[in-house]
Amino acid sequence: MRNISTLEELTAAVESHCAAGGLAVINFFAPECYTCRSLHAKLCQLIAAAPDVLLLKVDGTASPQLTAYCEQAGVDRIPYFHFHKGGDGSGSGSRIVAAFSASLRPEKLARLRAELATHSRPPSSSSSSSAATISAR
Repeated sequence: MRNISTLEELTAAVESHCAAGGLAVINFFAPECYTCRSLHAKLCQLIAAAPDVLLLKVDGTASPQLTAYCEQAGVDRIPYFHFHKGGDGSGSGSRIVAAFSASLRPEKLARLRAELATHSRPPSSSSSSSAATISAR
């Protein structure tokens, strides 16, 4: 898990991890959010079981750039998650394969588990990966 404090740091982390074939999970949160803090231990447990997953924690209020990124990315509540996978070989970079809000409510936790199970599988050896990018839009 990495705490992210700048848009540049977020972009670099997603690019490098997705280019290597991994899944980058961005957890948008706020330090004062009770639900975010409550979900943290369970999230760490789930991520530990998925070795190809990089968890990036982004406080959307940490900088004006991150606040603008969250607004442009459609993050309208917290905790909110974006799952990024590597490119499809066409040079298009990383893509968001899932975006949703989660909590400790059973149905929300089930969605988080399901998305991790679906997207954290290592890519097949025949698939190629290209450099991943996130645009600041």
